Amino acid sequence: MNRFLFNVKWLLCAIVLTTQWASLKANPAETPEVCPSITGPAVSCVNQLETYLTTPVAGYSYAWDVSSGGTLGAATGPSTLINWNVAGAQYVVLISTAPDATVTNCTLNVTVYPRPMPAILTDFISDCPERKLENGASNPQHKEECWVVCEYTTVNYWTTSVPGNSYQWIIVGGTPVTATGSSVAVTWGPAGTGTVILTETSPGGCSETVEQCVKIVESPQALFLFNGQDPA
Repeated sequence: MNRFLFNVKWLLCAIVLTTQWASLKANPAETPEVCPSITGPAVSCVNQLETYLTTPVAGYSYAWDVSSGGTLGAATGPSTLINWNVAGAQYVVLISTAPDATVTNCTLNVTVYPRPMPAILTDFISDCPERKLENGASNPQHKEECWVVCEYTTVNYWTTSVPGNSYQWIIVGGTPVTATGSSVAVTWGPAGTGTVILTETSPGGCSETVEQCVKIVESPQALFLFNGQDPA
């Protein structure tokens, strides 16, 4: 009896295996769907044009979509250009269609930072004497395009600090005494011209540079008179 049951179980198992094998031969397993990778920056900034692409596979077609914070260039093909115009969390979508019409969507999340907007500021008001024009008219320093400083004086400059942004100061005509991120103290050299250059960079890798010209004038000098007469 036991031998009979064993033979029946073996026969049933053989029938099941044979049926499965026949089914596999008639319907071979499809190639597993692989989400095509998107190559392109996952960090950017506002008004930055970026390229996104995928490695094309023969027989496949590709389409692109983007979140509301971006403007899409080419809507089809293995690559596209996107201009990010809104800061925040954005995304780009690659829609891949296989020869058998199988559709696969891939999404790349993108963090978009505001574009830096540096402005050089100072609270320094020159106490150097007003310069005279050739016709004798006054030319106060606050009306000049270049800021006026006295030679060998130290002046503080700064910009509004944005968390996460980095700052680089370049000084021409003077020496930076201290430069701590968004501020710098400058000791100006002898009379002449100078420049304060500031570059601000966001975590998205976008940079903006501004510069301010500086006119370095001679410091006032005391003139001593003897009995009302110029000793010279």
